[in-house]
Amino acid sequence: SAHAAPKNEMAAPEPDSAARILRAPPRRQVPRAAPPATPPKGAMETVRHIIESQQFDREFLADLFQRTEQLSSQGKNRDMAGMTLASVFYEPSTRTRFSFEAAMYRLGGNVITTENAREFSSLAKGETLEDTIHIISGYVDLIVMRHTDIGAAKRAAEISAVPIINGGDGAGQHPTQALLDLYTLHQRFE
Repeated sequence: SAHAAPKNEMAAPEPDSAARILRAPPRRQVPRAAPPATPPKGAMETVRHIIESQQFDREFLADLFQRTEQLSSQGKNRDMAGMTLASVFYEPSTRTRFSFEAAMYRLGGNVITTENAREFSSLAKGETLEDTIHIISGYVDLIVMRHTDIGAAKRAAEISAVPIINGGDGAGQHPTQALLDLYTLHQRFE
């Protein structure tokens, strides 16, 4: 024919080929091992989100505390240069918000913030937490979130394209406070 497709282009599938594909038997699923309940020793790089205190084991904490001491002894550190933190707080918490924002600035990063996201985000117009996190995660490298609802950080982590740090979720978890408390005890009693 005069209008034949060049040989290097794929020809259009036959009209009934889509129907055959849809009727094809499902591929055999290969069973996968369940992920470990806690990160393996020295696996700080594999932790994507900080959602609950129970996600860390003793070996992880020992590694974290060792790295904390190394960073503290280095003095000025610019590891977060060029990165942006979204500080998204649905309930007030001056100390938690300021500690994260100050840390980000001290590490060379930038911060965008909403300290009253319940009133000053699209949640006020009916947008879901998941929609908000999906959009925010497109603008930043990291999100710290405080929310009134138990489990909100976990829901955010399921949709976010960037790491989520739980800065407190109602009467539920506040893992960064727990980590700070454990580090304080570690320093005091070691």
